[in-house]
Amino acid sequence: MFATPLFLIAAAAGACVPLALHMLQTSKTEETPFPTLRFLKMAEQKASRRIRMEHWLLWVLRTILMVCLGFAFAMPMIRTNRLAWLGDRPRDVAIIIDASYSMDYSMGRKTVWDRAIEEATAIIKGLGPNDRYCLYLARDFPEPIIAEPIGGIDQGVSQLKGLQLKHSSSQLAGALAAANDALNKQEGRREREIYILTDTQALPWNSFGRLTTDTEGEDTGTRTLTAGTDTWDASSLDKNTTLFVALLGATAPENVSPIEATVIPPLLFAGMPAKVTARLSLSGSAQDSAITLFVDDKEISRRSVVAGAASSEDLTFAIPPLEPGVHTGRIETPADNLAADNTFHFLMRAKKDLPTLCVGAKDDTFFIRAALNATFQEVKGFDSKWIEPHEVANEQLANYACIFSCNALPMPGQSSSAIEQYVKSGGLLVMLPGSDASMGDYTAWDSLPGFPARVKEIPSNDRLRMLAWSDPHHRLLRPLQDGEVAPVITIRRALLWEHLHDKAKTLATCGAGQPFLIEREYGRGRVLMFAVPADRSWSEFPLSPFYLPLIHQSVEYGGGIGASAPFLWSTELLPLEEYLPEATRETSLFDADNRKVPIRSSVENGRTVLHAEDMTIPGIYTMKIPGQPGQQPALAINVPRAESTLTPVVAEDIPKILGTEVVHIATDGTQLRQLIEDHRIGRTFGEQLLWLVLILAAFEFFYASSLLKKQPTLSDQMALEASGKVSVTGLHAGLMGEGKDKA
Repeated sequence: MFATPLFLIAAAAGACVPLALHMLQTSKTEETPFPTLRFLKMAEQKASRRIRMEHWLLWVLRTILMVCLGFAFAMPMIRTNRLAWLGDRPRDVAIIIDASYSMDYSMGRKTVWDRAIEEATAIIKGLGPNDRYCLYLARDFPEPIIAEPIGGIDQGVSQLKGLQLKHSSSQLAGALAAANDALNKQEGRREREIYILTDTQALPWNSFGRLTTDTEGEDTGTRTLTAGTDTWDASSLDKNTTLFVALLGATAPENVSPIEATVIPPLLFAGMPAKVTARLSLSGSAQDSAITLFVDDKEISRRSVVAGAASSEDLTFAIPPLEPGVHTGRIETPADNLAADNTFHFLMRAKKDLPTLCVGAKDDTFFIRAALNATFQEVKGFDSKWIEPHEVANEQLANYACIFSCNALPMPGQSSSAIEQYVKSGGLLVMLPGSDASMGDYTAWDSLPGFPARVKEIPSNDRLRMLAWSDPHHRLLRPLQDGEVAPVITIRRALLWEHLHDKAKTLATCGAGQPFLIEREYGRGRVLMFAVPADRSWSEFPLSPFYLPLIHQSVEYGGGIGASAPFLWSTELLPLEEYLPEATRETSLFDADNRKVPIRSSVENGRTVLHAEDMTIPGIYTMKIPGQPGQQPALAINVPRAESTLTPVVAEDIPKILGTEVVHIATDGTQLRQLIEDHRIGRTFGEQLLWLVLILAAFEFFYASSLLKKQPTLSDQMALEASGKVSVTGLHAGLMGEGKDKA
């Protein structure tokens, strides 16, 4: 393939010139007075024969030189695609752009995202009139912008200009699979190209699998690819598909970011001192940095830190005593090239007391209510409330730190559903059995740690049981370990469980491994279930010395569990019943920019379920409840911090990650455009041929000069003396030499 094929004619004509010159070349003779002319004729014939017979190598050299010169001006090209022999064919092109927030990394006046948009625009504008293209964004899930290949440039360029970078991560494997499927659906033999525009971060490539170095043995180690997601299959690539990867980010990015905040203790009371532990993520070379804590928009503390390369570090700050209510907090690092993760938001809820709900008959809840109204080790008030089982559906359960169910079964289905939803949203249910419930009443509950098989009557000689803590380091039981005397109680009847749930855990036993207290995680909350009731009908449990602290500790344990999460990660859809259970259909939610958040309601299993949409902007979200003044802090949203680790991918590993060797990798836009040109148009070799012509011309010059120096002159052949006479001896020697040559 040639860019200017007309010069091939010049190359052919030029190849004939040396041959014609060599064939027509004759020796010029001049008339010279000489006694005997036959000697001149003999010398002329010999010189002519030597010119025509001895210079064939020089002719070949000059022919090659002329041919190369003609080919150089003809601009020969070699295309890299598999259909090059068919000429320029229409293309189907898929463009995948990494849309994670690490693409917001600033590189001078432009971010990596800006460069990716520019390169995608250049790719579309470089397409031919018969070419088609589609466009995908790689976020947490593939987002098709142009799902099926289309023609025309204007629509694609317009779509690219309107794209906005969101605070999300990216999965390149899913986006590549979706784009490849879109190309495979197209009919006809068309060339196919897939472009992946991303930064240098290794994280989005982990969706294909993670490359690790196996250092076993004497070698330095080999790179092994572990299994990733099953969304990408390299065998689905068509043989006419060519992959391009553009790593447009910084080769050695640097970033310092707060990635987590932990409030200690998780359950805060008003006036109680606390602390917050902040974890930093560090990428790049070591550098000095600082971290600042703000509470209610006031600077509380500032710490200096020496950020090491590719590591993390924890810093702890003291929080002054807080007033009752919800308080905002944030941790900030200095401005750097990635501004999206310089601030970490969280909430702190300081409680005045712990509201507790007791469900059951008045007599059944007597000892529980008595324990909650008592004081124990300066514990804050529990503000207990007692209701009958049928009244549960009328209560705002999200306001309670703990719910005690005391011989409350059977319970109306609406009430049991409300309690289970309360647990799933982060609450604590303490289930204490009683004589009113049958074994079938327990099976109606989905949240219990296990289903009781029967109530066991214990013989009088075996009723004295010693309690043993199965998990003494559990947060519920740890404060009860101060006493050295083992708790002993009298048990007359007890529940026996048929089997325990897979997530159930036995916290205490009452002899021979028989469970006395079991726990199960359910959603974001917990369910505690005792083997005996809250009253004295089955045991002397309410009269034991650890009854009071265990009930108090259960409430505090539930308050810590039920406390709203200090922060959440940004998401497209958030179930409010789990994270903001006090929200109703009349509630208004506002994002960090004070824009109203769309709330969608749906009916699931007869219940109205609320979901907040587009919770992607980081910051403090506020809530407006009808009948209450102002907007109150409700949620703290942060971008996922996995993107803050900017460890670069090894470019040489990308073909192995993708599962194909046909991958063209560029590290900047200029190199990408050159690769595209080499693929679509072909690589020209005119410059290389001109250098070859120069080398051949120099060789021809020196070779011809050496031949000319070796050629004897006519005077030497005729053995002319200085006086013009012919030396007979010399002439005879010349003739003898000619005779030897003929021989």
